[in-house]
Amino acid sequence: MTELKEIDLRALATGSKRTWDAFVVASTPLINAVVRRSLSTYRLSEEDVMDAAQDVYVRLCANDYRLLKTYDPARAGLSTWLAVVARSSAVDHARRRRHGTTPIDDVPETALAIEDKH
Repeated sequence: MTELKEIDLRALATGSKRTWDAFVVASTPLINAVVRRSLSTYRLSEEDVMDAAQDVYVRLCANDYRLLKTYDPARAGLSTWLAVVARSSAVDHARRRRHGTTPIDDVPETALAIEDKH
């Protein structure tokens, strides 16, 4: 099995299917763990967690691998960088999944009334 540090990032950013497949296999445990930890307080379903993990890969390869091409090994290790991307993507996913709220001023007063039990 290929490790993240063995991935040829230039081949990955040019769309090599073989390299992409190896990257996905190598990065999935890390990305799933970071996404799961990042979403633990959001009370999302397992399906939402897996969708959020999938969003990380979509984000990485969108726009001709634009985000992936921004990785700079002089600034961080690939695992660290992927963890930051995964966390950011997971939080964005959770924000999109939030249910809409109604401002309290828009709720009729009768809906907020508390009945006196005495």
